[in-house]
Amino acid sequence: MNLTSIIQNPWFAISGWIIGAISVVATVITYVMSKREKRLVYCVTSSMIMSNLQSRLPSLRITYEGHGEPVTDLTVSRMVIWNAGKDTIKREDTVKNSPLTILCKRGVHVLDVDVHSVSSIASNIDVKLNRDKTAIHLSFLFLEHDDGVSLQIVHTGVGSGDVFLLGHIIGAGEPRRVNFHDELVPRRIRIFGVRLPNVLSMMFFLASVCIVAPMWSSETSLGYSVYLLLVLFVNILSVLANAKPGRIPRQLRSEMIAIQ
Repeated sequence: MNLTSIIQNPWFAISGWIIGAISVVATVITYVMSKREKRLVYCVTSSMIMSNLQSRLPSLRITYEGHGEPVTDLTVSRMVIWNAGKDTIKREDTVKNSPLTILCKRGVHVLDVDVHSVSSIASNIDVKLNRDKTAIHLSFLFLEHDDGVSLQIVHTGVGSGDVFLLGHIIGAGEPRRVNFHDELVPRRIRIFGVRLPNVLSMMFFLASVCIVAPMWSSETSLGYSVYLLLVLFVNILSVLANAKPGRIPRQLRSEMIAIQ
């Protein structure tokens, strides 16, 4: 069996159409699923000022204004919270019995919290420290794509792992913590910033081109051209919609770098 007989085989043509169809279906599904989504994420970097002071210098007592007990551990953390999704998160999307709250590990207290910067004043972002100084309540009017806030939190912990954000957003679930150095590690595998399903669909498209091209003739050129252009258009549309991975907004990113 030579190459000519393979190309002339009807199943060879059918396989080209099937592969192209798979490419279209995979691309459309990925595009629709990622077109609009709410995704609240946060990142924490910290600078430890002192640790275990009492055992090192037992005669030294350091206090923080507003905190009665002596401080033996002191850390300044910068927490950036933002909407990495394309859909707007509204105040009504927060669940009343599970509000957005910044908590500390057991035994750790918040000495001070300050809104260092916001990406949009219109978001009306506000934070309130509870009376026990163990929780910070976060509220906002809305968060559009890449809208967020940078908070400076002074606490009695020893690192970034001592503070975390909890709560529930309707349509998004719980806030997701990301690593600053990894920016935003996506749930789906990406290759050069493009989701894996998109990469596979583009590979299917190229495979369908390779199969269809040898069968090109004046009688079939119009149908094949329309078909391949449709597949290519859907692939490009999906790749453009998903090529940019969620990143810390530029206006808030500098806040994280400054504290490292």
